[in-house]
Amino acid sequence: MGGVGKLLCLVVPNAWIGDLEIDAEVEALTAAAYVLWLVIVKSGSEFLTITRSPRSAPMESALAGALRVRCLTGAKAALGDVPASIVSCAGATVMAALDTACPSMDSLKEKRVLVVGIGMLGLLAVEAALRAGAAVTATDPNSHRRRYAAQLGACISGFSDFDPALDIVENFDVALEFSSSPQGVITCLKPLDINGVAVLAGSVADSPAIDLDPEWIVRGWRTVTGVHNYEPHHLEQAVDLLAGSRIDWQSVTDGPITLSQVPEAFHRSAGEGMRRVVDLSES
Repeated sequence: MGGVGKLLCLVVPNAWIGDLEIDAEVEALTAAAYVLWLVIVKSGSEFLTITRSPRSAPMESALAGALRVRCLTGAKAALGDVPASIVSCAGATVMAALDTACPSMDSLKEKRVLVVGIGMLGLLAVEAALRAGAAVTATDPNSHRRRYAAQLGACISGFSDFDPALDIVENFDVALEFSSSPQGVITCLKPLDINGVAVLAGSVADSPAIDLDPEWIVRGWRTVTGVHNYEPHHLEQAVDLLAGSRIDWQSVTDGPITLSQVPEAFHRSAGEGMRRVVDLSES
């Protein structure tokens, strides 16, 4: 599969749009370019959305069939296929979570950061926090994923499982939860230090309730908040992060497989990778 052309962000009305005037830069897109869809409410009757453009024959009209009005951002750094596929979901969400935890990435320097859940979001959070100068500890029950975080420079010793009964002696200034697990949430909250901030971003489905002591929050000046989706500037930050990423994408993904192999892939266990790459050019 080819490389990435441009990253564009399109502003569209909150309705299905037919023929509209398209920005000249959008008209100039080629079939080999990536256009990544960002879904977020912007204001009033508008929302943002970005998607990947067709990769086969040249487009008869710019982004035919897509919701679009005008280009919001111009050309950005080139990304590989795998990072381009996750920048607008995993990447931007991670940057929104970090933005919620600290007023700026610079303010993460020398902060003690805990990342709970080392999926694609957690691994990107590890890299972003390390790049900002934080001391990062990461935890996940999966040994392969702990290894990926360790390769980036995170500490993983001491608590590799989501165990609420585990006695975690270290305290953290920032705790980020990407586990989608009630036990992971407890693991995220329990070691939060005085004046610490916990950001929950993985709990996006029904799950059992957990106990939370109000006095522990009040007397400790602690903050517990949640993040879902992101703002346009988080997408730009994610592009910058992924453009300089040290993650070995070949080792953290399985495949590639062809489109015809996708049904079979749902019935067999995954390998060590976090995601399985589907190569449409081989279908």
